[in-house]
Amino acid sequence: MKTDDVKPIVFCVHPFSDGFQRLYNELKNRFESDYLFVNALDMDNPRSVLRDIVEGIYGAEVVIADLTGANPNVYYELGLAHALRKKTIILTQAIDELPFDIRAYRVIEYSFDFWAIDSLSNKLEKMLAGAMDGSMKFGDPVSDYIPDIEECVPASNEDYVDSKSPDGGENTGSSTDEGYLDVLSNIQESANVFQSEFQEMAKDQNELNAKIQSATNEINSVKTHTGAHGPLLARNICRRMAVDLDEYATNFGLHLSHIDEAWSVIEDGMLFLLESKYVENERGREDLCSGVSQLMKIDAQIDASNDMMQIFSDKMEQLKGFEKNLTKAVDKLSLQVAKYIGLTKSMQSSLQRIQARVQLIDNSALLSDSE
Repeated sequence: MKTDDVKPIVFCVHPFSDGFQRLYNELKNRFESDYLFVNALDMDNPRSVLRDIVEGIYGAEVVIADLTGANPNVYYELGLAHALRKKTIILTQAIDELPFDIRAYRVIEYSFDFWAIDSLSNKLEKMLAGAMDGSMKFGDPVSDYIPDIEECVPASNEDYVDSKSPDGGENTGSSTDEGYLDVLSNIQESANVFQSEFQEMAKDQNELNAKIQSATNEINSVKTHTGAHGPLLARNICRRMAVDLDEYATNFGLHLSHIDEAWSVIEDGMLFLLESKYVENERGREDLCSGVSQLMKIDAQIDASNDMMQIFSDKMEQLKGFEKNLTKAVDKLSLQVAKYIGLTKSMQSSLQRIQARVQLIDNSALLSDSE
């Protein structure tokens, strides 16, 4: 447990309605041993809420911004955090509602459901740890498009933490010790995992389609030949189908988790290389551009994949209403498909962001060569 004078400050911006304040209090309690969560209401300044927010963002090591509901005040505060080059984690209850450009950054989709809070907490714990030890890259539009701009670092946090040490000591964390070859190897390994998971997902889907077709044929045969016993036999077939569909949905969720982890390594690795000395020589830039070109092929594949996955999900929706276990399994799968589409859209935003960074570096190199 960290003492108050060395706890990193996490400033939270969110709508001030009851649900969001309850979530803030829950997270504040969960992380109180390692971080000091603060929001504008905690500062209790009757003079100016805006001043509290600006100073709070300025004094924080990490900013968490909940963009659920597209609250204009929260978007304004997110802009302040980006302008001050703060490591920022974005929360939302519907990733599809986020502007395309924002999805490329650190986003966690969550819900107020009690069972989902643990998942949110686990993801936040990982991101906060990565922010503190430097192992996770946090981008923003300012550093993406004006990479040479200096980061705004507060002199001290004494205005926000009463128990802050007099010398204004700051916990900066340690940076990653990985070198270029480590990062390149990690990217390649994760790319292999990425490809393997998609292949396994396609294989699972083909197997499920075959099982569903077989079950459908059985049901049609039951309708034709079994008379009064038809409904009972058909229900048993539907229950068996529900087991297969539920298993598929569970495995689908595991594949998504592995894809998400692999993509995080790829994204972080590419951003690390873009900010490193690796791009200072022509060979490094050429290798990086080649790697990005390969990544951009994924962009076109995602649209086709999402369309196919949506068609598949709609087809499964037609199975609802025949038997309750089958309906539950279809609902479970629909949730996973929605997560898949949200994840792939976030990947597309990230790809566009990486491509833009490469173009900036390439243009900068051309200007230097011309001089």
